[in-house]
Amino acid sequence: MNLLRSIIIVSFVLTVLLLPTLFANSSTAFSGPNASAVQMYVSNEGSEVVSVIQGTRVIANVSVTGGGCCKMAYDPTNKKLFVPLNDEYVAVIDVTTNKVIDTINLGEDAANVAQYVPSNGEVYVAGTEYYPCLNVINASNDRVIGCIGLDHSGRWPISLGYSPANDELYVGSQGQNSESRLLFVINPMTNKIVKIIKLPALYPASMEFDPANTDMYVVSCRYGVAVYNSKNKLVANITDVGLSCVNQELAYNPVNQDMYLTAGHSLTTVYLISSTNNTVIGAIKGFSSPEGIAYDPSDRLMYVVNNGNGTVQTISGTVVENTIVLGTNSPNDIVGA
Repeated sequence: MNLLRSIIIVSFVLTVLLLPTLFANSSTAFSGPNASAVQMYVSNEGSEVVSVIQGTRVIANVSVTGGGCCKMAYDPTNKKLFVPLNDEYVAVIDVTTNKVIDTINLGEDAANVAQYVPSNGEVYVAGTEYYPCLNVINASNDRVIGCIGLDHSGRWPISLGYSPANDELYVGSQGQNSESRLLFVINPMTNKIVKIIKLPALYPASMEFDPANTDMYVVSCRYGVAVYNSKNKLVANITDVGLSCVNQELAYNPVNQDMYLTAGHSLTTVYLISSTNNTVIGAIKGFSSPEGIAYDPSDRLMYVVNNGNGTVQTISGTVVENTIVLGTNSPNDIVGA
């Protein structure tokens, strides 16, 4: 009996001593919520690939025949990335395998920018010049289920944004004269236009929702940013920024609760906008035609796409930390998945 008791005691002691080693070498060891790094996807308007970045290196280039162009949308429910190809097609990438699993034919020359709406599980695709239809895609089966026509002649949708604060989809239009400054507000539950907002400037190039203040930020060509609250009231005009008229984008940083705005094609600056008072509080220079921008929660960095030299640079606060060489032509958008 004494021998048995001694064996049990020794076994218990050895188990306690070896537990840290066992867990350290086990595939089920605890590793924290951000152990798996978010992959960042970069579309390239000059190359038929979507580049996949993890950390500070390119881990894959996904071929998307027809051009890896324009502003993409990610569906986290089905883990799909929707990539407009600057023609009538949208490529669908499975982010778990980084392979193209479908190609959606819209039937018209109409695929420039996509937006996922979580409340109805649909992806909206805005078209190219003189195509007034906003395509609606069921993200579960990749089927085109409708087309929302804008009710003003001589304009077409060019930018999209979604506000979870009021569950509304925003569509910026481009067209002739005053038709270039309209913002259509759509109810995703009915896919009907519920309001039309006249913007303070022409050509709404892009837009982004700010969860810190629940405002929608709309960037206009060479003008600046118009800010609308969840009741669709204009609450601020941010004009002390120098912007081009091509591919400016916004992204929210939850670390400092600031909005980051790229100046766009041919320029060199990324601006910081305070969510608290909607003023410009910083300017980071030294980029090469900064266009796409996105936040990576795994490393808490902003990723900026340089269209001018084919690189992506990361920002921590206001400090540029890393430069990632893509090896592709004319990258222009970036999405985390």
